[in-house]
Amino acid sequence: MQVDVAIYMEPMLFSRKPEFLAGSNGDVLNLEYINDEKLALHLLFGQQLPEQYLVWSDFFAEITSELFLDPLYKESQEAIKKQMMISKGDALKENIRKRKAYLLKKKMGFAENKKYEGFISEVSDEAIYMLSMVSTQRYINGIVPGSPLEEIYEIFKAGSMPCGVKKDKDIVVFNPVVLK
Repeated sequence: MQVDVAIYMEPMLFSRKPEFLAGSNGDVLNLEYINDEKLALHLLFGQQLPEQYLVWSDFFAEITSELFLDPLYKESQEAIKKQMMISKGDALKENIRKRKAYLLKKKMGFAENKKYEGFISEVSDEAIYMLSMVSTQRYINGIVPGSPLEEIYEIFKAGSMPCGVKKDKDIVVFNPVVLK
């Protein structure tokens, strides 16, 4: 099954949009939101968690393990990497994109916000990795409605960060707008 480039690259390219981790006003996904940045980071990176939570890295490994075993995995990684290089374009386009992102963040009150910038610095690599796995799943299987990876992508599209998971597998979300 060959998936359209636009479909499998959408999650990875989203990481370059100004809406990436920009937060949103209101609970748009009917998920449990955490307003405490320290708790969100602890749930995302920690191993010793409150009783009702699973370790995020274990959960994420569980939902992505089949992708690593798929014969198309290596091909998917090469294709995604190639498309990211192509999409980067020339330096002028990249500078314009960064300027647009800065202006949007300034409008939202995040441009000079050290707390927000610190949070983004802390989680951006993990967030981009999550989005890369959504792209990988889409490359291998197409869009899989209702899958945990597609749910994670919806959280990112809402401007938020998936940061934890409860024992019942419900994802917990941090909305960066609280850092405003």
